[in-house]
Amino acid sequence: MGGHFKCPSYLYIGEIFSIFVTKLNDMALNITINKTAVAASYPAGSTVATAVASGGTTPYVYSLATGGDYFSIDASTGVVTTKALMDASSIQSFSVTATDSNSTPESITPGVIYPNIQATQQSKFNKSNVIYKIVNDIDLGNAVLTIPTGCTLDFAGGSIINGELVGTNTKINSSGFTKVFSTNTTLSGTWSNDSLYPEYFGAIGTSASQDTLCIQKALDCCISTNIKSVRLQDRIYQISSSLVIQTNCKLEGVTSRVWNNGSATILSLTENIVGITVESTGVEINDLKITGDTTNTGISFTNRSYYFSGNRIITTMLGIGFDIQSSWTYIFNLCRIEGGTIGFKIQEGTSGTFNSCVAFSCTEYGFYVTKLNYGSFNGCGTDGCKYGFYFTDACRGVTLSSCGCENTQVGGYMVKCGARAYVTITAFSVGTVADVDCDLFIFEADCRVSLIDLNVGSLYHPTGNTLNVARGASVALINCYLTGTSVGLENCSVISPYGNTLKYSTTVDKINTKELVTSSLATNATYTVLPTAPLNSVYLITAVTNGNSAARGLAIVTIPTDYGMASVDNLVANAICQISIDATGNIIVTNTSSSAKAYRVSLLKLT
Repeated sequence: MGGHFKCPSYLYIGEIFSIFVTKLNDMALNITINKTAVAASYPAGSTVATAVASGGTTPYVYSLATGGDYFSIDASTGVVTTKALMDASSIQSFSVTATDSNSTPESITPGVIYPNIQATQQSKFNKSNVIYKIVNDIDLGNAVLTIPTGCTLDFAGGSIINGELVGTNTKINSSGFTKVFSTNTTLSGTWSNDSLYPEYFGAIGTSASQDTLCIQKALDCCISTNIKSVRLQDRIYQISSSLVIQTNCKLEGVTSRVWNNGSATILSLTENIVGITVESTGVEINDLKITGDTTNTGISFTNRSYYFSGNRIITTMLGIGFDIQSSWTYIFNLCRIEGGTIGFKIQEGTSGTFNSCVAFSCTEYGFYVTKLNYGSFNGCGTDGCKYGFYFTDACRGVTLSSCGCENTQVGGYMVKCGARAYVTITAFSVGTVADVDCDLFIFEADCRVSLIDLNVGSLYHPTGNTLNVARGASVALINCYLTGTSVGLENCSVISPYGNTLKYSTTVDKINTKELVTSSLATNATYTVLPTAPLNSVYLITAVTNGNSAARGLAIVTIPTDYGMASVDNLVANAICQISIDATGNIIVTNTSSSAKAYRVSLLKLT
């Protein structure tokens, strides 16, 4: 049988469903389903509809295509009746088939299923583009209520509970953000509101279980509607289980007030929970303060979340402020950690960006970063944390630009780069109080680091090491000014404006260089500038006195396979600094001047 059918539109009172099918012999067999008046319940044996066929060849035989468990149909009359009591809590649906008595019988089943029997409330909502004032509580009895196109639900003391509310460009109007739905109310369809409020579902800021259910309900409705924002008020919400945010949803507190310690949107967490779990893509969280204790995590990112934006979020005294796992293409702006254990914990992923984020007084790490690829930290810092920034385990293409650490705790460090961490650090700022024993930078074996434009100066109290560089690290110092004590400088490649041009304007390309300043040396006193120099190497070494650019010592040191065969060619006549190498491979400068002097020494490794 070939032909076509036309899908009907429907109301909910006395509506007629018509399906038109044209047979190849041009004899049309039609079926029309006449619906009875809507009722709150239908006892057993109640008539709910009548199927009427036309066209084709009479007589017709009617049968149920679906719904036979709950409905019966008279094969001759097409009358559909209930088999048992049905009400709004046991809504069912059915479809009907008509067959004619042609010599070759033709059958037709509507292309639509007869819609669910609706509760009586549906009949009250039957006009489009009007304002419905809700003054009493409406219990849908788990039914579906569809609002006609372009209407406003103006809640004036009433509510709609226990069922699904389908909007059709529908507006919610509720003054004072009062409760207008229950947590058993589900929203779907399209709505003209910009945001949903947990208060619509009963959030009051005093009950942990109630606030959690209401916020989660609002977030879930973002998935089933076109509304993609949940807006919180200037109050403390009690949270007893993790709030789950899914695709393309925004959670917002009171704009720009989170930084005011006296007024903010606060999520107060019960013990041993994650405040917010971010799943999937396109999530945004703004202007929140999350409080709890060290058993809590503020926000956790799972399931390879991406395209996340977090703005002006504060966590207070949590075990982990932000736990970012296996995520990519995300950004944090102006986020802050206040106390707790770990501020930002980044574990695996790509394209993470942190702008002007800061961690205060963490007992462990301000920023703990592992397996992050091509991420950036811009204008970020720590203050009072035991460990500032830690990068390890295959961090690749990570940059710190204009970041800094202040007041690092005793026994801590400001920046540490572990094995397989490839990091560029530019314009890092250092600040600490006197007598705090901590290292500035620690570079472990197998890391690759470029340290650019670092000026420690007098800001760093030299009670720890300025640099602590392990053998096997690859560290380039570019335009850096260092004070204090450094360990392992021989493992660094130092590229500095000093020594780019040697005596007589001889310009060389830097291959592997190092720059240091000796202590003040008395006459004939010595200083080891490179302990145990590598075998099979050649160094060009320049020594100048501080404040004088003229070479006071210039030598080529050749080291073959045996230190005993090493040679030193001192190239400056009447030099006041002598360069030599001892039997154990230590390269030494000796002050041969008649007075005490300090020297700035540049070592250029030629081979």
